[in-house]
Amino acid sequence: MKLVRQREILKFFAWLVQFPAHALPDDLIGLMLLYALHADSEPDAQSIYPILSSNPALKTTTMSVAEKLKIEGRVEGRFEGRVVGKIQTLEEFLDLPITSDTVLESLSKDALQEHHDALRHEYGLRFKRG
Repeated sequence: MKLVRQREILKFFAWLVQFPAHALPDDLIGLMLLYALHADSEPDAQSIYPILSSNPALKTTTMSVAEKLKIEGRVEGRFEGRVVGKIQTLEEFLDLPITSDTVLESLSKDALQEHHDALRHEYGLRFKRG
């Protein structure tokens, strides 16, 4: 099944290079890159890159979109890392069992924020005086 999906994705990129880069919205390219690179970790960038090379303008646009996605991923990762650290610090201050990195990293961004907010509220109730 993976091989069939990989072939279809590669066929899509082969079809995509027929169009001028300016005719394709960045959002479409970004979504397809995200799907292609995260669906089953196949195909990888090395198999998509040669296909895009036949359309230099599209290759440049795609690489720009890929760079934006990388930057967004780094920012997202830093945010989650900071929240995980804050949660564990609050747990320590509140004399609670420290939740492992693995457990916290498996939570969604919203779930992490909710957990942090609940701990911060508890900290405020215990230690801040009005």
